[in-house]
Amino acid sequence: MEIALVFNPSHIADTGVHRGARAYSSLHPDLSFRPLPSRNAWQIPISTLEGYDGLLALPDLVRTIDRQTILEKTCTWFGSDSETQFASVNVDNLAVGRIAAAHLRATGCKRYVYFHDLSNPCSPTRLQGFAAELSPEFQVTEYREGPRTQQHGWSHQHQKEDLAELLQRIEHPLGLFAYDDVHGERALDACLLAGLRVPEDVAIISTSMNPIFCQYTSPPMSTVVNSPYRQGFEGMRLIHERLLGITTDLFRPSEPEGVISRNSTRILHSEDPLVNRAMNWLTRTPMPSWSVDALTEALQCSRMTLLRHFRTSLNQTPKSVMMHMQIDAARQRIIDTEDSLLDIALDCGFADSAHFSRSYKTHAGQSPQWTRRSGSVS
Repeated sequence: MEIALVFNPSHIADTGVHRGARAYSSLHPDLSFRPLPSRNAWQIPISTLEGYDGLLALPDLVRTIDRQTILEKTCTWFGSDSETQFASVNVDNLAVGRIAAAHLRATGCKRYVYFHDLSNPCSPTRLQGFAAELSPEFQVTEYREGPRTQQHGWSHQHQKEDLAELLQRIEHPLGLFAYDDVHGERALDACLLAGLRVPEDVAIISTSMNPIFCQYTSPPMSTVVNSPYRQGFEGMRLIHERLLGITTDLFRPSEPEGVISRNSTRILHSEDPLVNRAMNWLTRTPMPSWSVDALTEALQCSRMTLLRHFRTSLNQTPKSVMMHMQIDAARQRIIDTEDSLLDIALDCGFADSAHFSRSYKTHAGQSPQWTRRSGSVS
């Protein structure tokens, strides 16, 4: 059977879907995979699509098709989990919310905000997962629109100003989960308007199909990565199984890849003033200068005092906190840049590449080389 994929080769997400679809088809000899690259999918004649046994395409293209013979054999990626007209695969939005909440909670925040609008049907599901992960210990403030938007109509500026006022009213430090990278960038702007520091006052995480965008915000923004590769793989699987009569499912969730942690959440809050002073020193000091001795000297306390405070407040030692932050920073550099592993190792405070490789594999569960080859954040 022959399955076609309509995709835009100039879009990063589309090329990821292409790789995933091709990978699935390579595992199944009964499948013939036909990519149809097009910068404008609507220029592809509908009669051409009718000749394939299956079709993987974006929802916007499929909604223009009124021939039931095509719709019955079609699957979309990025489709809504409430879509029933044709089969679709999309990221598991409950899992996205849960992962974002767990990441923010690890920073020590006690108050949380979910920032979105009403335009996307997947947004309530992400809120549900976010709130469920934090319940019953913490409550979530949902922000969609404020007084300026209600009075003067929606605009980027009104939304940012309303959000800035909300963030000023809530006690800090707080964690903010933005529906996507666009909302994340607006949240960063709102913090700037409100005179709030990121991540010291507000830790921000978004979700994205294109984590490269989040690499260049100020500060670089942590993100839950929704894998286009997995959506392409699962989309082909769903079409294949429907064509074989194995399933009649119309929707299949795709697990998010995980979190790429960047500066917007690189903080660890504590109710212990000494631990907070220590974390502030670590945040502002280059990693090659880190050591427990340097930290105790900066804080003017003994090693035993520092160890006791860290164990009581964080259930960790100062050394383990430093190592976690070093590995986290190294993982970001490996994924986001083409810097050599030796340069990354030295910049992150490791003595040499061998020390770095051993420590990274112990804490990340994979070698630095594997992370670079796969682009994986798991």
